[in-house]
Amino acid sequence: MGRRTPQGSKRSRLVVAAVALAAFAVLLVAVIAGRPEGGDGAGSGEVRIVPVNGIVDSATADFVTGNLDDAARDRARAVVLVLDTTGGFFEPTQRIIRKMESLQVPVAAYVARAGAAASGSGACLLLASDYAAMAPGTRLDSSLPAVMPGATADETAAAIRDWAGYIGALAGAAGRDRPWSEVMASQPLSLSPQEALDHKIVNSESLGIEPLLKQMNGFNAAAKGVIIQTEGSAIKETGMGLMQRLRHFLGDPGRAYLLLAAGLLLLSVQLVRLRPGVLAAGAILTAAGAYLLLSLSAGSTGIALTFAGFVLMGAAPLTRAQHAYLTVTGAAGAFMVAGSLLMFSGGAPFLDISPVLVITVPAAAAAAIRLASGLARRPSRRRAKNNPVARPAPMVKLP
Repeated sequence: MGRRTPQGSKRSRLVVAAVALAAFAVLLVAVIAGRPEGGDGAGSGEVRIVPVNGIVDSATADFVTGNLDDAARDRARAVVLVLDTTGGFFEPTQRIIRKMESLQVPVAAYVARAGAAASGSGACLLLASDYAAMAPGTRLDSSLPAVMPGATADETAAAIRDWAGYIGALAGAAGRDRPWSEVMASQPLSLSPQEALDHKIVNSESLGIEPLLKQMNGFNAAAKGVIIQTEGSAIKETGMGLMQRLRHFLGDPGRAYLLLAAGLLLLSVQLVRLRPGVLAAGAILTAAGAYLLLSLSAGSTGIALTFAGFVLMGAAPLTRAQHAYLTVTGAAGAFMVAGSLLMFSGGAPFLDISPVLVITVPAAAAAAIRLASGLARRPSRRRAKNNPVARPAPMVKLP
């Protein structure tokens, strides 16, 4: 083995320092940028618009409950949750609904824009709201959030019954059809705006925020005993803070899987070429990806199989025979595909990993590790070529 040069050691130390500095910067941003965007107390007379998009996760719950607290503090006339959700989890959904119940500020739910849907947790928020509306071309899907993994069939059925009763009671208190609300909370169902109106699930079909505010004005929010007053109100739109956006972005199963794959790839490369800086970066990305996947209730077996696949993929270039390399690479790819499929098997539809990622990640990892192996061997070949001791002595022709 060749000795490391001072320049190489210095470069490795700089990389490690850069990774540590980046991690510190992320933590600092988390502290100073975790609050939702929007001005400080603007006083009474405003209607706060709060978008709820994608998966309803802990970042979404922090964002929505923070805005509800701010609306109560600023004596806002109403809060409008603009929904376009693919699903969500019980705990964040319950946090938002409990906050909605605890405040006197009327909360409206509006499914918008055309093509949007309130699925799973989004439908729960709509059923629990004081006023509900849908834009044309939207739909309202079953309001059952993702159940906890590992639950038995009896436990799941009991949880669904309890959840349906809870949501039905909230919807009934808001003046909605309780039996239909319980059906929405317990059975697969999809309603258009007109169907939701016919079943008394929503209060109106609205073409936009301003028409919605006109329709809401004067409505009796029976559950809170207040009359909604939106006439002449200033509209205040809000957005997630920087760290909330990052958490919500990485909370997508496909992105969390890519983060794990990137970290495992960097760790696997270390089997053919050790670089402390790359090793540190790989460990950080792997830990972050695994944490995000576990927070999404990914199966530990799937994560373990994916890890084993990357280890085998990194060890494949160390084999000497071509058939051994192909065998190890094939086994590694099979482990990785099986792991990615098992992570969310039997879970909610919004937790599936795209088949494109399932296929392309193993292929890209094999190509990247093969390239890294070739680059690792090139310096040793160059040194052997330039080393006069290693060269054979020239032939001398005798007379």
